[in-house]
Amino acid sequence: MTWQLPQWIGIIGSISHSPDAKSLAVEGMNRAGDSVVAATLDIETGRFTRIASFVGSDPPRITWLEDGSRLAIFREPQGASVLYRIRPGRRTQRLGTLPR
Repeated sequence: MTWQLPQWIGIIGSISHSPDAKSLAVEGMNRAGDSVVAATLDIETGRFTRIASFVGSDPPRITWLEDGSRLAIFREPQGASVLYRIRPGRRTQRLGTLPR
C-alpha cells in the first residue's frame, strides 16, 4: 500500500508503530523546511492527523510510548537537541535539552 503525504509534510524523518500496531507516529519536516511536524497515520485508512508542530529541524526520532504519548526529538533553531512529550488531548511538554 502507498500512502500520500499531506501538504503539510515535506519529508519524513522518523516513524514508530503504536503499541496496538494500528497506527504509526510520524515525525518530519514541513514543505518549507522551517518546522518539525508530528503526526499519526492510521494504517488501515491512510489518514494522517497532525498532532504537533515545532519551529526546528533534524527530526531523528519519534517513539510511541505504552501510555499512548509520543516522545519526539529534534533540533531547535539555536542548535540544541530537545526532547518533547506529546500526549493526546493534553499540552505538549518540553522535557529538556539533550547533552551533546
